[in-house]
Amino acid sequence: LSTDRGKHALALLILTLVPLIIMKFISLIEVETTSLYLLMPIASVSMLIRLLFKEKLAILYALFFSLSATVLFNQAIPGALNLQAGVYILFSQLATIFVLRKVTERFTILKVVLVNSLVNSLVVLSFLLIAYENYTWTFIMMQIGFGIIQAMVSGIVVVGTLPFFESILS
Repeated sequence: LSTDRGKHALALLILTLVPLIIMKFISLIEVETTSLYLLMPIASVSMLIRLLFKEKLAILYALFFSLSATVLFNQAIPGALNLQAGVYILFSQLATIFVLRKVTERFTILKVVLVNSLVNSLVVLSFLLIAYENYTWTFIMMQIGFGIIQAMVSGIVVVGTLPFFESILS
C-alpha cells in the first residue's frame, strides 16, 4: 500500500514540477507582442491526471496551474497578474477534462484535441475581440494557430507519456 502511494506521489510530483518549469522558462522568453503561453501544452497534464487518477484531482490541478499562469506570465511586472493567461489555461484544461469523462478508446484523444483546439481558439478570439487594440488578420490567425498547436502538442504529449506514467503506477 505504501509503495502505491509513493508511485502516485512520484507521478504527481513529475506532473507538477515539469509543467511549472516549462511555464517559468516560457515566461522568461515571453515577448510583449506574442503570447507564448498560448503554446504551453498544459492540457496534456490535465488529460494525464484525468486518465491516471480522478476527475476532481484534474480539476484541482487545472485551478492550480491557471493561478500559477496568472503569476508566471505577468511579463516580469511585480504584483501584476496576467488574467488572460490564467483564463486561457483554465478553459483549455477544463475542456480536456470534461471531454475525457467517457474514455472508451484511444481514439478519444483525437476528439479531445479537436474540442481543445476549438475551445482554445474561441478563448483567444474572445480576448482579441474585447481588446481595445486593432489587430491584423495575420496576428489574429497566428494567435488562434498557437491555441490549435497547443491542443495538438498536448495530445501528442499524452499519447507519448501515458505509457511511461502507466508503468510508474503499475
